[in-house]
Amino acid sequence: MLATDLQTFLDEHEGLEGLRLYPGPLPPEVEFPAIAYKLGPLQERVTHSGPDGLPRAEIELACGADSRAEADELARRVLAALNGLRGPMGEGTCLGAFLRLGEPDSQADLGIYWRLVNGVIYYRE
Repeated sequence: MLATDLQTFLDEHEGLEGLRLYPGPLPPEVEFPAIAYKLGPLQERVTHSGPDGLPRAEIELACGADSRAEADELARRVLAALNGLRGPMGEGTCLGAFLRLGEPDSQADLGIYWRLVNGVIYYRE
C-alpha cells in the first residue's frame, strides 16, 4: 500500500528518521517539526486507447516547523528524498516521483510555519 510504503521510506531515509508523519491533519498537540500528508487515489490515467498502465497518485506534504527556516529546510530534505525516486519502495515499486516546492505559509499567531511539497508519484503494488 502506497501510504504505508511512503511512511516507511521517509522514516528510514537519512536525515528524516523519526520524523512525525501524519496522514491528514496534524493532531492538536503535535510537536514540530512534523509533516501532514494527503495522497490522492492510486489510479491509471485513461487515454483514447484505454488505461495508460501507470498507476499514479497526487501527493501533498505540508512540512511544519516552529520557524520559517526550519519548515523550508524540512521541505527541501523531503524533496531531495523523493523527487526523481525510482525503484523499490517497501512492498511496492516507485515508478517515478515528480515533486516541487510549493509556496510557504504560516499561522504566525500560533508560531507555526509551513512549506508544501507536492506533485505526483507513479507506484505499482
